[in-house]
Amino acid sequence: MPDLPVSPPSPRGLDLPGAATQFAPLVDERLANGARLLILPGRPAGAGPAAVQLWVGSGTAAEREDEHGCAHLLEHMLFKPCVLGHGPKSNRARLAAAGVRRTEEAFDLAGAIEALGGDINAFTSHDETVVHVTTPAARAAEAAALVATATLFPTLDPATLGQEREVVIEEIKQYDDDPGQRVTQAALSRVYGAHAYARPVLGLAEEVAGHSAARLRGYHRRAYAGERLTLVAVGAVDVAALRKVARAIVGALPAAKGRAKAGEPAAKPG
Repeated sequence: MPDLPVSPPSPRGLDLPGAATQFAPLVDERLANGARLLILPGRPAGAGPAAVQLWVGSGTAAEREDEHGCAHLLEHMLFKPCVLGHGPKSNRARLAAAGVRRTEEAFDLAGAIEALGGDINAFTSHDETVVHVTTPAARAAEAAALVATATLFPTLDPATLGQEREVVIEEIKQYDDDPGQRVTQAALSRVYGAHAYARPVLGLAEEVAGHSAARLRGYHRRAYAGERLTLVAVGAVDVAALRKVARAIVGALPAAKGRAKAGEPAAKPG
């Protein structure tokens, strides 16, 4: 992700009951692979809610010609069971290195976050994919470890993918039935022409229907790496614990330079 300026926090804190009302200096660090760690620690430690987000600087615009729709479909797959496995390079080992121990064979990301007392969602745009969590501040590091593991080391089971393709295709059909969405997409296509911004984020139904687990893995391997990753936390969190999570899980990926780009938009003539 680019080094964007960070606005100072509101003097009212998170403006939620029990939330931190004072903030320590911003923690802004780079891991060895280029990934970024941003933490705005609140006080008193462990009080109230916290926000945890994992930003990936790759979205629809980073897709190759045979990958249209992969970014959004992959976002859906991040919420499918994540196998923990065994051995020194397993997800179980990565979580243990981050200070989180799990005994089950696989975990469901949404269910695991809800068990911490939090909630989770995600979105995909042309330029990024973001998984965002609100959780009790005292559980922020554990939430970050679960999000990072499921997002950066997903299982991508072919059978589950077959089911999720149908879910996304139905979502595409719903968008196609919405006049407002159709007008918006037509305008984007006219403005951006051959540029990737002209493509729908969800892809076309026939494109999504053809995506395999191997293709998603290829896109994930290329797009989810190095400087394209930013782990963010705001609230009365444990900075040392989050730093440990970042190094053990986010830092385990290869290096990669900057945001995956598709070039500058060029207006379509006419």
